[in-house]
Amino acid sequence: MSTRLGSDGTSEWNADVCVVGAGPTGLAVASGLAAAGARVVLVESGGIRRDERLTRRLAAGPVIGDSRFGTLDGRLNRAIGGTSWKWVIDLLGRGIGVRYAIFEDGVLARRAPGEPAWPFTFEDLEPWYDEALRFAQVGARARDLHQVPDDAVPGLDRSRYVFGPASAFQGEHVVDRLERLGVRVITGATATAIIPGDGAGVVAGVRIDGIDGAEGTVRADSVVLAAGTPDITRLLLTAQEHIEGLRANVRIGRNLMDRPRIYGTLTLDENPPEWFGEFAMSEIDGVLTARRLITPTDAAADGTASTSFLLMPAYESGRVPPTVERLVRRLLVDRPPEWAGMAICRLPDPISKLIMSTLDVTYGARSWVTRWCMATTHDTEWTGWGRSRRWRTQRTWRVTAITEQRPDDANTITLDATSADPLGVPRARLDWGTPVSLDQRIVASLTHAAEAFHEAGLGKIRWDDHLAAVSSCHMMGTVAIGTDPAVSGADPDGRVYGTTNLYVAGNAVLPQSGHNNPTLTAMALGLRTADRIVATHSSARTTASPTLVAPPRGDRNHMQRE
Repeated sequence: MSTRLGSDGTSEWNADVCVVGAGPTGLAVASGLAAAGARVVLVESGGIRRDERLTRRLAAGPVIGDSRFGTLDGRLNRAIGGTSWKWVIDLLGRGIGVRYAIFEDGVLARRAPGEPAWPFTFEDLEPWYDEALRFAQVGARARDLHQVPDDAVPGLDRSRYVFGPASAFQGEHVVDRLERLGVRVITGATATAIIPGDGAGVVAGVRIDGIDGAEGTVRADSVVLAAGTPDITRLLLTAQEHIEGLRANVRIGRNLMDRPRIYGTLTLDENPPEWFGEFAMSEIDGVLTARRLITPTDAAADGTASTSFLLMPAYESGRVPPTVERLVRRLLVDRPPEWAGMAICRLPDPISKLIMSTLDVTYGARSWVTRWCMATTHDTEWTGWGRSRRWRTQRTWRVTAITEQRPDDANTITLDATSADPLGVPRARLDWGTPVSLDQRIVASLTHAAEAFHEAGLGKIRWDDHLAAVSSCHMMGTVAIGTDPAVSGADPDGRVYGTTNLYVAGNAVLPQSGHNNPTLTAMALGLRTADRIVATHSSARTTASPTLVAPPRGDRNHMQRE
């Protein structure tokens, strides 16, 4: 039941729920709904395999304001699997993947006047976290990822990341599993408009368009927007002109957040202790995992920026001067995707595909040359260093601090009135109005960590210029969930305020960013939203159960259930 828009002459579909976007969260939502008996149509603007040219042509828009937070161009990948195609962490030779973690209690408990706040505790989210981990083919439990005080570095907590494969969300086998659940998958179909229904806050479905001119509509009793944050936001902003209930929702597009990264150098007086090796990826009980240090729970709850600290040996090579090192990295790693992005939109398919495949094939070699030149390493994908004994005598270590961006209405996504994509949808403008690297809460967390390492007798941390914080490209927060419509764009179930049957899932619903990769939390919230849709909308046929039923512990792939 996979169809490319326009390929069979069909232009209208009917469903209980239409899910827009087939990234990790959209796939989780669609499979959760279908497993509970709902008729689901899943629309994806790309195909089964990634198409970098299409991604560039349909780029959501530019980043303005603070240039240190990278570029959006090409980040929203168009394909089944979504941004999982951008994951770069090498899973010890088993393929490419990503790290997962839960949001810590200190962030979930934080409350500040006038700011969005989490409406859930960990206990509320735990079953959905576990379901999301199974869906991601990670054999771990959320409770095992809790942070606890660290004995080796008093004053900081410790926890661990777990890693999962990108293949859980990519390829023909994913579509096959969706089809076995009864999900109708429509590829080459970009949602360009939300169709208003009868009533102030009712939607009747979505309009879909293909880059080749094909058109169609999906009529549904409920719609779930599970695309990337910029795409979700611009769809909602556009819909405000036609859906009366949305006009009063002034929170859409506000509170744009990311997870800035800041780098430092730890200089040890002695050889590193044995436990430093736990910062490298290793396999424990069949789960790929790595250690991390974290801002204490009580400090995060009191307002200090939630920050994690990862260590990696910085092998001092001295092979090239720092200026040459930076130039090599820009030429070999940073710039090629940008050059390709500018070229592939203007070249015929055979040539553009050749460019992208060449970049993919040569990435490992280009990355190796870069690391050979570097005095210190920033490569997050270089996770296998623990397999060598060289680190045991290394006294210079790179510290990567991944922190959070404070909720702030000055950071927004708005519509660009002067530019539209090839399908006629206004592009987005991402405005980083508040330089998050100036946030004193972040400075406090960095200072606290440096003091904790020094007092533990481990050495001194020297932070790079904290103004050099860079983006993790995890845009989130512009339709934040919460109990107060004055500061939140959607209710705790993900239903957009001002509507009765329009839901949002994905990074856009996160009310605070924390320091964690948001993918696991977005998937967990998406599964919870799917459960609420099934429970509250009588049109969803619950032939199996009125709520989603968690699979047996041994079944690590939720999507294989019949």
